Amino acid sequence: MTFCIFFSGIATALVFLFGKFDIALQTLLVFLVLSYVTELLFAKYENKLNVQVGINGVIKKVGYLVLVILVTMLDKMLSDTGYIRTPVLYFLVANEGISILKRWGKMGLPIPNILINRLEILEKKDMNGE
Repeated sequence: MTFCIFFSGIATALVFLFGKFDIALQTLLVFLVLSYVTELLFAKYENKLNVQVGINGVIKKVGYLVLVILVTMLDKMLSDTGYIRTPVLYFLVANEGISILKRWGKMGLPIPNILINRLEILEKKDMNGE
């Protein structure tokens, strides 16, 4: 019983801080994990893998999560429309996706142009406020 109460409290706090667990947030979380993994793999590929690379990656990802909390709270202040949160999530997804593809490309993997184009469109949608 205590276990259930504890985890329901954690879940409630996460929803309060990050907003609804919509596809934009789900995609960002997946991209953050994939980005961190590719950062480590790329560092290993270049023989530059060390503890600092791992720590810097975690700091960057935590910074993104802090930014999501910030925009979620601002959005709640402005009537919880998603007007701020959604474009920021799109931007972060596009940014992480492009970073992942660039790292894979530097390691010699072929990257389909349509994938790069779609991420760039997503990024531009955010920058134009759409």
